[in-house]
Amino acid sequence: MRSKVYEIVNNLVVRLETAGKDEEASRSGQNWWRNAMTSINEAEAYRAIRRSILDGVMHAGHRLVEADLALALGASRSYVRLALARLEFEGLVEKQPGRSASVRRVPRSELLEIIDARVALEGMMARAAATRRTDPQAQYLVRTMQDLVTLGAQSDIAGLLDAQARFHHAVLDASGKPAIERVVQNLAALTAQTRVRSMLLPGRVPASIKEHRAITAAILAADGGAAEAAMIHHLRNVGDAISKLPAGALSGAYLEPKGQAANTQ
Repeated sequence: MRSKVYEIVNNLVVRLETAGKDEEASRSGQNWWRNAMTSINEAEAYRAIRRSILDGVMHAGHRLVEADLALALGASRSYVRLALARLEFEGLVEKQPGRSASVRRVPRSELLEIIDARVALEGMMARAAATRRTDPQAQYLVRTMQDLVTLGAQSDIAGLLDAQARFHHAVLDASGKPAIERVVQNLAALTAQTRVRSMLLPGRVPASIKEHRAITAAILAADGGAAEAAMIHHLRNVGDAISKLPAGALSGAYLEPKGQAANTQ
């Protein structure tokens, strides 16, 4: 579903760039709008908006105007309204009387509480993964770890964050605890927008890769205690990184200077 949503959004960008250059392009754009309006359902609209929030495309405080989102996604306003209601329930979106919805600013104190919860839950999940993982799951974890190393060496922060998300999902999946996995994923979503900023702190990229190596080694060795300890150590360091972020980084107003990512090596 994600690929379909992204294809429609990317087509939208192209149409907006070309529409109006000549009458034929304009007519083409108008026809595309009519077709697109029935191409996205509520679940796809929800995934697209959620993904944009988690990736930081729509940062904390960003206004979420139903009409604009419906037009951009090619969805009905009722679908967008339902999607925003789901995201409000998850804590990613907030609504105030008489105003449009907006991406919720999660305060630092709440972020740190979430990390505490993840420490307890993901530590337990890592312990379970060490004894329950299958060979294919172990192989996938190793491949994802290799991606982390490669992307870290390239200072590809966006790719690194995606690989980290896949890594943690792999650990949760290997634990064989789907109910707890859903809880952890919802908690992790609330901290997603701070990840890129915390990874830009000096030395955080190589430290994070080292932490993931330790988790991988423990799970491959079927050492539940070591896997739990390694995951807890990693998440505690994530909490420390969040504590070091300037206030602007939590509000969405903070932007690193161009090239800052290279300084994390």
